[in-house]
Amino acid sequence: MTSKFGFNPWVTIWTQPKKTIRAIVNKDPRYHFFYLATIYALQTILFLANNWQLGQVYSVVLIVFAAIVVSPFFGAVFLYFNSWVLHFTGKWLKGNAPFLHVRAALSWSKVPLIISLLMWFVLLVFSSDIILSKGEGAITTLFINLISLIAGIWSFVILVQSVQEVQGFTIARSIGNVILAFIISYILIFLFSNVFYYFVSLIKQ
Repeated sequence: MTSKFGFNPWVTIWTQPKKTIRAIVNKDPRYHFFYLATIYALQTILFLANNWQLGQVYSVVLIVFAAIVVSPFFGAVFLYFNSWVLHFTGKWLKGNAPFLHVRAALSWSKVPLIISLLMWFVLLVFSSDIILSKGEGAITTLFINLISLIAGIWSFVILVQSVQEVQGFTIARSIGNVILAFIISYILIFLFSNVFYYFVSLIKQ
């Protein structure tokens, strides 16, 4: 299935990220943003639900329903935030791409997370109790981590090449931009979470 780009970006982004992201930012950098945000957030929420074993407290149906409902919002917020950091740090490295182009590069790099999302739904169908209630099984945990690692690596490669394309960077500078943005994002989230925890503690006293 082709699109207004003359090809299907959901397919070509896997093997031709530079060509794909260039076509997207030239024609419509907002293209399918909320679909990508939903994919990103949904697989993350399911991962956290498993990690925190929320199935011991809530029903699996409720967890999945809530995840589907809130994913577009949370995905959009996190992609906006991470795109802002990526765009901001890119300027330190003399990048001049518009914010929407950087956001498109980051958003489309999340396509490989479809693998993780499909994994979650397969596991939910065949062993929902194990996945969300008893996520300590060695085989299940190993499988989840392996799939997530593969998807994460592929996503990173696409992101580096996409940032390289929209910013006009060398590959080394693009990697530097991505790593620098990751570090800054981690620091900001860490500080925010600690400040939030501090104020919550004050309220409880």
